Amino acid sequence: MKHPPYRLQHVHANDDPDLSDLENVPKAYVHSRCGKVTPNNIAITRNIHRDPLGLQADGNIAGCNHCPDQHNRGFPSSEFTWIETNENVQQYLHSLQAEEHLAKPWAWLKPAIRSGLFFAILIVVLGLVILLIVGVKAKLSSEAAGWIAMSTVGLALLIVPGRVFYKFEVRRKRIREYLARVGDDPDSPMVNDRLG
Repeated sequence: MKHPPYRLQHVHANDDPDLSDLENVPKAYVHSRCGKVTPNNIAITRNIHRDPLGLQADGNIAGCNHCPDQHNRGFPSSEFTWIETNENVQQYLHSLQAEEHLAKPWAWLKPAIRSGLFFAILIVVLGLVILLIVGVKAKLSSEAAGWIAMSTVGLALLIVPGRVFYKFEVRRKRIREYLARVGDDPDSPMVNDRLG
């Protein structure tokens, strides 16, 4: 089933009552568990279309107004289907990401580096805190403390390239899925050039 492009040329602010920017965007989805329809939140819709790369790589969630959500975590978006297009919501979100990747080939890199640096700094700080606590209580030798510190820094240095590689692979996967769905051959040389 072919679908029109998912990206929007212009997305209004969250509180803008004018819905002209969302004219071709699906507005309600049905949950496979209960079979009932839930209208989509307009502010969330605008945020998703403004920054589709801000979505989680996998495991995006959606709410259902009819099913009890015991943990307030929502349900996997793969359990929902748009009423207007009969398309799976998870595939729709992945298509948004793919079109963003195709339109802005390097947009994924900055958030990947930023999240990698965040986790790297967090690991270094936690490693130093643990080193201080263990070092004081166990009276570690300077050599043992040095090994712990070096291991923490080494692990932190691996996180940034690991995160970049992971995001790059997610990008390739989204583009391949999208091109296969809209009818382009995902293995053609032109597509491989666009994948990087």
